[in-house]
Amino acid sequence: MSYSLTDCLFPPRCPICGEIMTVNEKLENRKAHEACEKSLDFSMHSFKNLNASSFDDSRSLLYYEGKARDMMFEIKSGGMRDYCTYLGELTWKRLGDWIKSLDIECMIPVPVSDERKRVRGYNQAEEIAMAISERSGIPVNTSILVRVPDTAALKTLGPEERLLNLKNAFKVTRKVKPGTGILLIDDIYTTGATMGICAHLLRIKAGAERIYALSVTEGKV
Repeated sequence: MSYSLTDCLFPPRCPICGEIMTVNEKLENRKAHEACEKSLDFSMHSFKNLNASSFDDSRSLLYYEGKARDMMFEIKSGGMRDYCTYLGELTWKRLGDWIKSLDIECMIPVPVSDERKRVRGYNQAEEIAMAISERSGIPVNTSILVRVPDTAALKTLGPEERLLNLKNAFKVTRKVKPGTGILLIDDIYTTGATMGICAHLLRIKAGAERIYALSVTEGKV
């Protein structure tokens, strides 16, 4: 067994270092070099800032620095959609036991604007959630929480403007059944304002009883 023609033309690369994966690694179904994966700075803890109180529990996988930050850049600006699959698989590998313990009905990725999704071609949080779903069997729901069109890009705003913009950036489309538990998924957790607003809406407007949060990366406090 060897590389396919597609692999020869577009050889799979380690998402962490960018080097080509070996035939043996491919046969072992590895998505990254073992040594590279071990070198990542795993966080594996609940969120620590004030917005953490928005959630019944939370976890991040990696600190947003070094190679993890590089992967996020490639996902957002370099079109590396496959990296989302790898990070979803790694999340399940490292945090699967925690996810299973939550007894949730679905996972909801933080939505991005239609324009951002059109330009990038995907919502990275949704791609990560789908990779987790394939391994866990937990469904992904993208219809309950949606992004409102024509809100400004958050990185262009100051703190007060950002918060005001966020409050108008999302809406809930329907109620969920009583007792529902939801896991919010995002790619980067910094201040937690975005996930906090989403959690508030899902709790107050959708009627979810339990809201958990999971981010692949988190800025160090």
